[in-house]
Amino acid sequence: MSEETIKRLIAIIDLLGECVHSGERLLSLEAEPTLRERIAATVLGEDASDNADDAAIMLHNAASAHQALVALLEDEGVKQIEAQAKTYDSASHEAVEFVANENMRGKVIDVLKHGYEKNGKVIRRAQVRMGR
Repeated sequence: MSEETIKRLIAIIDLLGECVHSGERLLSLEAEPTLRERIAATVLGEDASDNADDAAIMLHNAASAHQALVALLEDEGVKQIEAQAKTYDSASHEAVEFVANENMRGKVIDVLKHGYEKNGKVIRRAQVRMGR
């Protein structure tokens, strides 16, 4: 698999990951049931009162597609770069935010976008929030 194809798949993985994260957050809201119905209707483009279950199924399918693409890249030897709580390394991390945190100075606080490598070569650096 070419590096360009890997980069294109990583972009799709990012989009699916954002979709799953947002969908989980919205569907887990303990708000009035009509909010879940409105979210589902917006996502599905329908006017029905029981779309929340359909939206949950769609979210599950998006999560499954995300996991399948990650597994596909792993089968091709592409690995996510471990970054969470690691010491900052400019070769594999890109600091996009800084947070004052004495305990985490020079370390990754959060991973905003995963980085990937293949055979020790960085394909994309992890975008991280870093302590200073």
